[in-house]
Amino acid sequence: MAQSVHRALLCMFKPCLVVPVYRHAGEFKAFAKRLPEGIPVIVVDDGNTDEEVRLLESIGHPLLRLPRNQGKTAAVLAGMKKAMDEGYTHALQIDADGQHNPDDIERFLQKAQDYPQALINSCPIYDESAPKLRVFGRRITNFWVRLETGDKSIKDAMCGFRVYPLAAMKPILKAGIVFHRMGGDIEMLVRASWHNILVLNLDTKVIYPKGAVSNFSMLKDNLGISALHTMLVFTKIKKLFFGGKNDQRGN
Repeated sequence: MAQSVHRALLCMFKPCLVVPVYRHAGEFKAFAKRLPEGIPVIVVDDGNTDEEVRLLESIGHPLLRLPRNQGKTAAVLAGMKKAMDEGYTHALQIDADGQHNPDDIERFLQKAQDYPQALINSCPIYDESAPKLRVFGRRITNFWVRLETGDKSIKDAMCGFRVYPLAAMKPILKAGIVFHRMGGDIEMLVRASWHNILVLNLDTKVIYPKGAVSNFSMLKDNLGISALHTMLVFTKIKKLFFGGKNDQRGN
């Protein structure tokens, strides 16, 4: 029975790419040429200027427009919901600014096809372009995520290059993600673990393109991530001691 269900899931595999874009329209126009052919792309305009929107429209991929800038995670969530509405089974999230390696897209999707109910997470391999403070901050976050989930196999929780199994993520999206900026990648991974979604890690090279505009605010986003970990830790404690039966975001 289990094998027949697994084979059915393999036959139903229908992935797409979800690309949130804010202030990176020019970078994405160049980056889009490196995306593999034949895989549908949902580009999410997260409140860009009219000029940037025209540039995004010229690329040729379907454009989902948000009325105002709502944050990276809000854009990803909108893209994932659009993907579910259009019948896709998996959404590969990738940044628009060229940080992530598009040559790994097919490898990540193959892993997702082999394990259709798993979240395929990335373990970034940085070169010398990576800011030291950002790398150190990730280590702190990864420590807290292992504490919040009890899953020592999760190697990184911040890299926005991953494949989401949309059916498994549906109850999480329905309950809602609290943090819509950079911390949302962390929150979705933690809540996926709480829902007993298998998390598999694949190594991938990550660069910080020279001169690229960063949407990461050292003050606002670091404070937000600290608040996120505080919320997740207390939610975990509530689950351990009180069961958390009324919290649909838990397992």
